[in-house]
Amino acid sequence: MASIAKDIYRTEGLRGYYVGLLPNILRDVPYTALAVPFYQQYVNLFETFGYSKSNNWVNFVAGGLGGGTACLITQPFDVIKTRAMSGYDFGGKSYRGIVTGMKYIYKNEGLKGFSKGLSIRLSERSLGQALIWTFYTKVKRLLNAE
Repeated sequence: MASIAKDIYRTEGLRGYYVGLLPNILRDVPYTALAVPFYQQYVNLFETFGYSKSNNWVNFVAGGLGGGTACLITQPFDVIKTRAMSGYDFGGKSYRGIVTGMKYIYKNEGLKGFSKGLSIRLSERSLGQALIWTFYTKVKRLLNAE
């Protein structure tokens, strides 16, 4: 591990430790900020059809849909983050920034390039949010805090 840290510092300098940080922040902050209100909107939608928000399946499905919707919106930043952190070759150059990375992907792969890895991320984020919201609402009811 120490040899890897030394190699990064030697080849990229201090900046090498922070490659992909900004795209990571631009992916995770909006994702979290969007997943919660989308979850709530889906719960409200189910309530209009007569389902109770205390129903575990409502929370499971609303959580999955909320996580999936937020994932779709933030996917381009995940592509940039993943490629930047993995040392992806952006046309013979290393990662130089978000704008450069997005231009390169769009020019060489079109909009489809921003959907790379979407299926695995969508399944992971949707299932994760479904389980989190189901567990949270169940514990909240058990603690009688609702």
